[in-house]
Amino acid sequence: MNFSIKALVLATVAMSVIPAAFADDVTSSGTVTITGEVKQNACVVDDDSKNLTVTLEDVFANIFTAAGDTAAEKDFTINLKDCNNVQFKNAQLRFEGPVDSRVSNNTVLENTDGDSLNIGVQILDASASGGNRPMVFTHTDDAWSGATKLPDGEATTVKLPFKARYYAIAPDDGSGNLTGTVGATATFYLRYN
Repeated sequence: MNFSIKALVLATVAMSVIPAAFADDVTSSGTVTITGEVKQNACVVDDDSKNLTVTLEDVFANIFTAAGDTAAEKDFTINLKDCNNVQFKNAQLRFEGPVDSRVSNNTVLENTDGDSLNIGVQILDASASGGNRPMVFTHTDDAWSGATKLPDGEATTVKLPFKARYYAIAPDDGSGNLTGTVGATATFYLRYN
């Protein structure tokens, strides 16, 4: 019995020495601090608004008698769901897309998907505070739509109203410079405040 205890003590001492003999020389080099915050969503883009197609009415070229003439305004909305004002009070939206460099104020999308040489597309902010002003297609502070108030109480749907229209880069000169198809694409972004 005495022999077993000595063997157990000897085995325990050997086990505690072995890791120390093989340990690397390691020292602390620094720390990582991770912070963050989980917030309540103000809204979610409704599935029917994630990939919209707005079809403008066909028009005749001769209605564009001057550069800057517009035609065929068409209403559309970006629908948000599950909205409430628990975290934020308002929603705003902006668009980005390739602008036609012949119009200096960045309010005309280039006709990238069509073959008309001198027609672009504008999007207008039709919100109550937007006043139908043309949207600016750049990432600047003046590119955001007017603020739309988020509802009190239970989560509900919010509609952000806009209009699309043709925009003449040049007047109709009878040569067919305006005729053809028109297609433009813009990506939209939301912010809440």
